[in-house]
Amino acid sequence: MAIALSPDAGRAGPPRGGTLIPGLSDAHVHLVLAGATQAELMLGGAGAGHLRAAAEARAMLMRGFTTVRDMAGDTGDLKRMIDAGALPGPRIYPSHAGLSQTGGHGDFGMVYDVPTALGGAATRAERLGLMRIADGPSQVLAGVREQLRKGASQIKMMAGGGVASAYDHLDVLQYTTGELRAGVRAAADWGTYVAVHASSPGL
Repeated sequence: MAIALSPDAGRAGPPRGGTLIPGLSDAHVHLVLAGATQAELMLGGAGAGHLRAAAEARAMLMRGFTTVRDMAGDTGDLKRMIDAGALPGPRIYPSHAGLSQTGGHGDFGMVYDVPTALGGAATRAERLGLMRIADGPSQVLAGVREQLRKGASQIKMMAGGGVASAYDHLDVLQYTTGELRAGVRAAADWGTYVAVHASSPGL
């Protein structure tokens, strides 16, 4: 698919003085997370993230991106609506919820929430389908299989710290070798792969 980029992109009629280029691809986007603030997602209604994601998908298409790989977030319904032609947007390869250890890069729970591995309830980010907290190989296996059941094209795991999480330092290592192997094996059995967030120089 080709996109015409011009100063009047998005207006009715043919572009004037534009350039025709192949549709661009972006291998790392967060349609839900980029379209909404953390406060909106944690404190607002469940629909806020989906509506923001739809607006972000349209904006990406208007910037010339016809294919994106979404690397954490519940984009299943958005993908189906775009594929059906009901909403404008790029082709989406979804990861669905990213997997994080307790206290890791994808843990957006409150500091005194009891971890799910210790019997606690799912966090708000988990209930929204943004992240899945999974500790130990068995929980990682279940978390990966859950995303594959939802239609994930690939799996996202958090293997190191980041700047957008509350509890970890940028240079910490996350997930043990056994946990990572469990995630990779479950994805490989499904014929796909795991992509990791990895900022630490020790990885």
